[in-house]
Amino acid sequence: MFSENKRSNNAIADFVHGTRKITGEDLRQMAYFSKVNKAIRVRLEYKETWPWGAAAEYLYRALIQALGLGEEEEELLLLAKSKPGRKEERELAGRILCLKAKGMTVPQIKKAFEKENQYYSLEKIESYLKTRRKHRRP
Repeated sequence: MFSENKRSNNAIADFVHGTRKITGEDLRQMAYFSKVNKAIRVRLEYKETWPWGAAAEYLYRALIQALGLGEEEEELLLLAKSKPGRKEERELAGRILCLKAKGMTVPQIKKAFEKENQYYSLEKIESYLKTRRKHRRP
């Protein structure tokens, strides 16, 4: 597909097809991107079980320094920090929507969750169904 002298704009394709040799600069960039990838992967793997706080930030900063990515510390911390606001529970939302699609009412959905030792208020279930409204009480 590629001739010996022709290079594309895609360096990876050039390496694969042998139209470009790997240089020392290429190796340095690959090592750098590997370190950045490692830092991001560590945070993603522990995101659910390792809540963000002072201790987590300290350990993440230590990891960044150990990987030699001190210059990118602030950017990596911005990626790692939790975003403010309500956290979505996608699995719960999907489950509630499936039960509603089967024709169950909100109280029936609540009882189904209680059978599995999961306790949610009617308001929480309604909020996932976007049916929660202010009810006037006499």
